[in-house]
Amino acid sequence: MEDKYRINWAHIFERGHGITEREIRLVLLHGRHERDKVREDRFVAFGRPPPDYRNLRVVYTFFERGGEIMLFIVTAFVD
Repeated sequence: MEDKYRINWAHIFERGHGITEREIRLVLLHGRHERDKVREDRFVAFGRPPPDYRNLRVVYTFFERGGEIMLFIVTAFVD
């Protein structure tokens, strides 16, 4: 997963969501995924990663860069 994703930290920090990269990665790797109900090009992952076990939501989409498919994390927050 290394170097295969970008996180929109500006948006996350601006909103004060208080989510760590570790939490985002755990939700992406082990959470439940479904299509976004509003934006067809986005997906949502849900999970409760340790150590705090907070209900987290990670919104993401895919993009191509240099012939590779990358993941762009649009936002992440406590749900």
